[in-house]
Amino acid sequence: MRFLRQYKYVLIFLILLVICSVMVVHEYLAAELAHVERREDFILLHSRGREKETERLYQRLIQELPGMSDRMLAEDLQRTSLLLNPQAPETDGLIRKYNVSVKNELTRRADRRISREFQAADQQ
Repeated sequence: MRFLRQYKYVLIFLILLVICSVMVVHEYLAAELAHVERREDFILLHSRGREKETERLYQRLIQELPGMSDRMLAEDLQRTSLLLNPQAPETDGLIRKYNVSVKNELTRRADRRISREFQAADQQ
């Protein structure tokens, strides 16, 4: 009992820290799950030919690109690449446009990362 009374504020702080950490991880996972659901809905609506709804989800997915992790971008690229036919390139398809946008975002990030590495190597 003496230990609890003596360190009660430290213990309260640690408990709050753990709770907040769990909440942050939960929110991060929920955001990733929501993105995956939007991507799959986008693919489903595109396959059903519902252009208006597909266009709206496409715009939302494009707006999310800068804030997404590299892992999620790679998953999106892989998932949309499976749906594309390389022999029949359709330039106006929304899935192809999204695939190209994801590929461009990954390329931009890789270029920035490489240039930072070269700058860090030059400074040493």
